[in-house]
Amino acid sequence: NLEILISLDQKTYDYTDYGEPPQLAIWLESLDTGNINTLFVTHRTARGEWSGKISCLVSLPYWVNRYNKETKTKGPPNHMNPVPDALSGATPQSELKIQTTLPANSRWIFFIEVNASGDYNRFFPSMSDEGIPDPQGNGQPSLIFKGTIQVTPGKQPTPKIVGRTLQYDETDKIIQDLKGIDSAKKLISSLKIYVH
Repeated sequence: NLEILISLDQKTYDYTDYGEPPQLAIWLESLDTGNINTLFVTHRTARGEWSGKISCLVSLPYWVNRYNKETKTKGPPNHMNPVPDALSGATPQSELKIQTTLPANSRWIFFIEVNASGDYNRFFPSMSDEGIPDPQGNGQPSLIFKGTIQVTPGKQPTPKIVGRTLQYDETDKIIQDLKGIDSAKKLISSLKIYVH
């Protein structure tokens, strides 16, 4: 069994312009078969339910790209084509626990993408130098955590931040340059992964 425990820092997201918990996605990619398995995504992203707008392409853009590959779909989920209820849930206020069963001795890469709207700073401002507002209210872009799992009881993989996405645009790439990322790094206060 794989167990993922995530604790969120409420003080960090309280200080954003919207004061809402971040969007999260958790998924696995098999090193043996290449299969992609979404384990969890927060309901707004999973159903495309956004206050005052039809979509938010920069919510969890890297996961959306991987989910499209997993499900052979295009674009982010929406109310007509949502993520299955079994894989989505309410945005956690402070803690999230995900469990799944994986084949013994299988090998996986795990990913966690996190993004809080409105966490602006001088590198990711609410208004560009040209006077153009951040069209999605994004602020600092989503961060990607990554690690490798060997499904052997007793293993405890160490997840690391490997990059970010874009502030204004959807992307299928992880950008390794983390210059200007500050409070977004604190959204997840604790991240532990266990193999039982």
